[in-house]
Amino acid sequence: MEDEEGHTVPFPEFSKAALDRLLPFQHPKPTGDDAQFIPVYLQQILRLNEASGVVCGVVERPGHSVAVSAALLDAMPDHTLAPLIPDPPDKWRAWVQSTIKKLGISDTLLFRCVLQEGEATRPALVDRNELRRAPPKWKNNGVIARYPKPYVSYLLPSEWAGPIRAEIFERSVPQFADIAMFLMHSSMLLPGYAFPVGLDTADKLAKIPNWMGRPVTARMMVTAYKRALDSGDVRQIDALRHLLCGTERDFFFRPKP
Repeated sequence: MEDEEGHTVPFPEFSKAALDRLLPFQHPKPTGDDAQFIPVYLQQILRLNEASGVVCGVVERPGHSVAVSAALLDAMPDHTLAPLIPDPPDKWRAWVQSTIKKLGISDTLLFRCVLQEGEATRPALVDRNELRRAPPKWKNNGVIARYPKPYVSYLLPSEWAGPIRAEIFERSVPQFADIAMFLMHSSMLLPGYAFPVGLDTADKLAKIPNWMGRPVTARMMVTAYKRALDSGDVRQIDALRHLLCGTERDFFFRPKP
């Protein structure tokens, strides 16, 4: 992590109280670099991978990733498009990938068009390790490489909603048909909302209420503006004043003709 001047800023370590909550199963608790976010998160992921039950991550929000479509494209047999495209496999794969990138077609958009209600893509192995933004030390010491690679699938529970993304560990791939069926059926329990009902309830309970979040945000704004004033940096003061005082009807935010 680097600051505005390009200097390396050390990652903070979790406190003992935080480690007791994040890694209750690990004794003794990590210290030094091992108590920072990336290695601590790795230990949590490895622990989940060793669990006896099925662990599945489900995401509803749309994204710009094309990792799943690229992985499925690479896994397609060479003869798949032979009747339609006379080019050799390497050439038509490159053409499809470049077309998807040129048109800005994300996985969410692509599979919303391809899938029918109740269908899911075959789980594809996605290597996100090289996509992570981490300090060189975590890449060089092998910590990032130890992150399990997820198998990702897109499911369409309803034709009136966008697809959801499900991620599982490799050990759960043989059970994917049952996992997909469970996600599909649990997404039909709420009218007009195609998302697993249990996760919808958990999201609502975990969400920070406005009455709690607004005072914290206001305090952060006041602290940031005070520091800017103390620094005497005119550009920083103006930037924060514009950020804190501007509104959607401000001159700079007026809609373009």
